Amino acid sequence: CKEFMQFNWDLGKQAGAKNMVYMCHVCAALVKNTFPEDADRHRWVFDPMMDKLEEKNLEMAPAVMGYYEGCHRYFPYMSNLDWPRYRQLVGKIKGLTLVDLENHFCCKQHPDRILEEAEKKGLNAILVPCGDGNHFLKQASQGKMEIKNLAEILMQALGM
Repeated sequence: CKEFMQFNWDLGKQAGAKNMVYMCHVCAALVKNTFPEDADRHRWVFDPMMDKLEEKNLEMAPAVMGYYEGCHRYFPYMSNLDWPRYRQLVGKIKGLTLVDLENHFCCKQHPDRILEEAEKKGLNAILVPCGDGNHFLKQASQGKMEIKNLAEILMQALGM
């Protein structure tokens, strides 16, 4: 894995890149852990977006959603991404009310427990910050719970 990450980083540098942006949160977290001396040069795709979106007034139609923070609480190697910043930004979207889901379960191993907590709180929608949560919770809910990811909510708040 380290060789593959080094290969990609070298290709980027050969192309003149000073920074790398990763679509996958796991890839971004792993490369930051693998190359801590260059961690600030490797960013998850939402990091540069946050730089711009924090300056905007975001708004959407009124909605109440559970917020499942993600597996980084379960898998410490992913804790080097700026999860509090992502939560803070979506929490500022006018019209969106978030109810934090407190469990620390992995969305792949225990999606039923996450869905159960949301149901107990009277929610019919969950916002997740990453693609894994989006996939596994949608699959487990079988259409009974609306699952939205960070990109969907940000695009909605931008009127897209």
